[in-house]
Amino acid sequence: MSPHLPRALRLSFWFALWGVVTGLLAQALLVGAVVVVLSPLIFVMAMISGSPGKIFDGPPGTAAYLGTCALLLVLTVALSALLLVFLTAPRMARGARDRPKSGSAQRPVPAAAVPLPTTPAAVDEMAATIMPSARAGDAYAQWEVGEAFRHGLFGLPRDLARANEWIAQPAAQRDPDGQLSLITGAIDYDLPNARDTSLPARRGQVPRLVALGERSSGWRRVAVELILGIERTEPGPWFERAALHGSRYAAFQFAGQLDERRDPADPERPLREAYGWYARAGADVETARLADRFDPVARAAALAQADAIQASVAASLRENPLPELSPDALQRVQRRARMVAAGRDVGSYQSADAGAHAIVYAEAAGETGELAHWFATPFSPGTPPRDGGVVVWLHSLAAREGDAAAMLETARLLEGYGRRVPRHGEQLYAWYVLAAERLQAAPVVDAAAVAAALAGGARAKAALDERQRRAGDALVEEWRTSIPVR
Repeated sequence: MSPHLPRALRLSFWFALWGVVTGLLAQALLVGAVVVVLSPLIFVMAMISGSPGKIFDGPPGTAAYLGTCALLLVLTVALSALLLVFLTAPRMARGARDRPKSGSAQRPVPAAAVPLPTTPAAVDEMAATIMPSARAGDAYAQWEVGEAFRHGLFGLPRDLARANEWIAQPAAQRDPDGQLSLITGAIDYDLPNARDTSLPARRGQVPRLVALGERSSGWRRVAVELILGIERTEPGPWFERAALHGSRYAAFQFAGQLDERRDPADPERPLREAYGWYARAGADVETARLADRFDPVARAAALAQADAIQASVAASLRENPLPELSPDALQRVQRRARMVAAGRDVGSYQSADAGAHAIVYAEAAGETGELAHWFATPFSPGTPPRDGGVVVWLHSLAAREGDAAAMLETARLLEGYGRRVPRHGEQLYAWYVLAAERLQAAPVVDAAAVAAALAGGARAKAALDERQRRAGDALVEEWRTSIPVR
């Protein structure tokens, strides 16, 4: 089944198939069981009646026959349901652990893809610099020591009790890293803020996380909103808020949520809003997909919606600007993403914390290519990327920043992902042509990558008609001047 069909339709198909197969299996088993159980009874009734052909004659026989058929039907349905639950429950449980909530972000930072601070140099840094600073009262160093004990990094043993003690110190100083770690750890049960580790107590930490975001500003607030958006435990338009506060990643995820909504009164309204937020995110593939669904009037309305959204974001940023992060602050954000990701299972608030800070680092530092690589890395070998649409979008953003390797990867992804939108062929052709040009002009030429780009460009060109080729050539000319050379 095509991966581009709506998720609900694919799930419905597979569940229907499971129901049919298990129903047939259940019926076969029950018919066999009924034959085995009723054969002696039928034999006894035949002997008593003296006429095997008349054992079901008359009202009693008819009632027995209909009762048997009804029992067979009820048992078939019951056994079908039990088999369906038995066969699908383990898989669904695994999926619930490994899959994010519907409409939310895929976890962007698998632990295996993140360099862990366990090198000899990192161990020496802990002993010579971080630990003395923490003992002297430095809040950030105290947080790092706590995270090191939480995950067993920097040569320290994994000790949750000592981790809690260290992280509580910067939290008491109102250090945002310490406060955030203490809250997410308490929610995830491995760093209880108090001795009470009951479920209500852990759920009570989520409002503290919401309050931390509300009293924060800048990128810190965006990070907390992204965490809440990824987890979706606390109701609220978190991705919309983060998008209004400047996050293009949140804009893409919020657009995806709108893309799945349906409004009976105005079916195209959510799609127009989705188009506007996709445009804000710079997701050309998705805006082209939606534009192909609009008639000229709806397309004009969608363009007006995109302009209105851009104006709303600009007004929000004027009121609450995102300050440019210093090199030290960027390093701190990146370090948090990598440390919190260390050893965390997918599906926890701490993995959402790591993902949110990886996103913040990528957006603040302009390192979209690094985030695209994290997204494209499967959780385990042999499994597909977690979210094809996000992977294509992030690679295209990195390509627009001038990354020649990302241009080639965007074209490769579009060659498989973009077949459902006819105008993707023009983008596919343009990315291959521009990738070949930039790769050939690089200081160190990757001959294999250049050959792949040239071959892909030839394939893409052959699939276009004359009008599409002219549009593709015009796109190449536009991108040659608008996309910087790196």
